[in-house]
Amino acid sequence: MKKTLFIVCLLLFVMNLSAQEQVIEGDLTATGEIRIGKDISNKWGLGNRLILKGTALSNDPVWIAKYTPQQETTDLRINVGDGFAIEDRLVVGTTEWDTKVFHEWFVVRMDGNVGIGTPQPTSKLDVNGRIKSTTLDVSTLIRAKEVKIQIPDWSDFVFAPDYNLISLSEVEKHIKEKQHLPDIPSEKEVKENGIDLGTMQAKLLQKIEELTLYVIEQDKKIVELQEKVEELQK
Repeated sequence: MKKTLFIVCLLLFVMNLSAQEQVIEGDLTATGEIRIGKDISNKWGLGNRLILKGTALSNDPVWIAKYTPQQETTDLRINVGDGFAIEDRLVVGTTEWDTKVFHEWFVVRMDGNVGIGTPQPTSKLDVNGRIKSTTLDVSTLIRAKEVKIQIPDWSDFVFAPDYNLISLSEVEKHIKEKQHLPDIPSEKEVKENGIDLGTMQAKLLQKIEELTLYVIEQDKKIVELQEKVEELQK
């Protein structure tokens, strides 16, 4: 009886030994809900965390937790890394069943850069590449019903009275020398640096508006020539 009582007390002691962090080793199987910790008394802030341990080469904090910033508002927070190295990442991917190759589909880096199809995004959003394998053939694709781009300047300055519209002969000379329109980047520049979508839309509109002015000017000359022809015929 004393031995049984001792074992029960020892078990109770071990169960309450770590009130802040519970470590579960092996498989955890449940037929219903799995709850981590209890609701804490803090009004706002971080709740209980599911802490994931790793290898001996990295002790970065990796955890999942519920966060309450204000009443009836909840975040699910996933923490990866400690801010020391920008290479710390949250990675979502899949593993091929036959080759066991892990494909990194979605990456969030410590500095806030997000990548789709690229392992180390260098911009706030990088979308890149075409992945081919024995079982996968995935193209990069961005599809949207509406995209809104805000830029500081638009191209209606072309219609200002003091706008310097170059002559068509100057345009022809530029095309022969440069093989591209004035104020439009060359093929080499686009291949090396890409294009800013908003800026390029504005530049294309600029060329359309200039073309409109050329057409209006040509139309005036045609009308003037027709009037002269009619006078000569009379």
